[in-house]
Amino acid sequence: MTPHFRLIEFIASETASERGIDNMPPPDKLANIRVAATGMEKVRALLGDKAISISSGFRCPELNAKVGGSPTSDHMEGFSVDFRCDGFGTPYEIAACLSQQPGLMDEVDQIIFEKSRWVHISFAPRRRKEIKTAYEKPETGKQTHYKDGLHKLDSQYLAPET
Repeated sequence: MTPHFRLIEFIASETASERGIDNMPPPDKLANIRVAATGMEKVRALLGDKAISISSGFRCPELNAKVGGSPTSDHMEGFSVDFRCDGFGTPYEIAACLSQQPGLMDEVDQIIFEKSRWVHISFAPRRRKEIKTAYEKPETGKQTHYKDGLHKLDSQYLAPET
């Protein structure tokens, strides 16, 4: 797809493999995945050309439902990527760096710092330039909450510091 990213990185899924779900994108989604791969090349360059580990890219509707994804997730369109870049820093440091890059943000729909575990980035054409923090509250169990902006979390992935 691009110099540093192959299609398999965007469609590989342990959940799909375990459950026999075919996560091969239809032809109309491949162009969107190319948009995401091209965006991830820019992300990689901004992160010092360090290797990026993609944990989730394209998800077919069945896979998206199995992993608890939003029914309107850009993952199902091929525009979103969940990733880490441990050679650069923590997910918070990655989100902070990327959110300060005007050239990149002009191409981004949203960046979400996800529960201190990874960064979600969407290259969907809406281009809202949103920055959000996803977190959990002990009283709501595993339910995900979102707060506008980038916020450090007060423990591994609980409520944002005030």
